[in-house]
Amino acid sequence: MKRIALICMVCMVFVSVVSGQETLEMTLIREQSYSMDREMKLIATANLRRTIKNGNTKDEVYNILEYLAFEGILYKTMEYGRVLNNFPDVRAQVAILFGVLGTPRAQEQLVKMVNLDPDITVLIEAIGALGNILSANFSTAVPVIAKAVRRVDFTAPNNALAMTTLEAFEKMTARNNGVLHRDGLDLIQTIVSGSYITVVRNKARQLQLDRIRANEPGASR
Repeated sequence: MKRIALICMVCMVFVSVVSGQETLEMTLIREQSYSMDREMKLIATANLRRTIKNGNTKDEVYNILEYLAFEGILYKTMEYGRVLNNFPDVRAQVAILFGVLGTPRAQEQLVKMVNLDPDITVLIEAIGALGNILSANFSTAVPVIAKAVRRVDFTAPNNALAMTTLEAFEKMTARNNGVLHRDGLDLIQTIVSGSYITVVRNKARQLQLDRIRANEPGASR
């Protein structure tokens, strides 16, 4: 009996130590994330990647990621009319981490990033991540993506963003029984006739052909 009690005590101490280490780690990451230093925030994203890889997907991880995802967009520190905490490269890393998580909550945040973030690098990472993981709410996500790409297209078409979007639509369509929202189809046509390099326009044409074939009588879904 004493032996059993001793084993139980050791187990409790071990759990307490592990829990304490995890809390200490997350406290450190949180402090790094809230720092005004860009390099410190990038270190935080690297640490978040490690802790996610180790299986930590608790609310605290999401809360930190969601703060970093919209820092400089929704959460601004201003000085003389200038935003001091606008770090697109940090937000791009966060988009990648949401893609690693792949959960419905992560998907929701990625759609929100696409909707709000003006930076092309962030859009590329967020749309690419959605292409890899989106499993529901296609009718919501695709219009948001199309709107974001059109916003960029209106000022200066970006080939990398367009190609990433086309590849994402291709993957989403494969997971959505061959169906793509009308806004996505319209964007594909915009890219076909837009000021993009040949390889991008050819990719868009191929997707159009794939949609036509998928809708032919007798085509399998």
